Amino acid sequence: MKTFKNAHGLTLIEIIAAVGILAVGLIAILSLFPVGLDSARNASNLTTATLLSQSLIERLHMAAVQTPKGTISYPNDIKNDGINWYNFGTTGKKPFPDDDRFEYETNFVDNYNGISNFHQVTVYVYWPPGGIRQQVRTFITYIWAI
Repeated sequence: MKTFKNAHGLTLIEIIAAVGILAVGLIAILSLFPVGLDSARNASNLTTATLLSQSLIERLHMAAVQTPKGTISYPNDIKNDGINWYNFGTTGKKPFPDDDRFEYETNFVDNYNGISNFHQVTVYVYWPPGGIRQQVRTFITYIWAI
């Protein structure tokens, strides 16, 4: 068998050390993925909550213009018997008709700041429904009921 005088190679210890360093680096990089996914999920939920509340608020704006004497009544997507301005704030938490992963609650102030037919509507959006770590976002709008 022929041997080379100046042959150099890697020893087993060197290979184990290189694999260990590579493993530590990969673990550090892979640990960032759950944080990024959680941030993306939170951003998606906040965007969805904003769009759902905007949809509800736009329905209220349209209803305030289209119905006489402040009575809001539109399709069964919000409440089976329509919503009356005077009991709007007492609806409690309900799932959004467009996305049942979110709940909403409203607060209605009639004749806001003493101005007749000027209403403040606050929409609270909750997710996940009934969750232990439930998040909430608040959206406020003002409606002039004609």
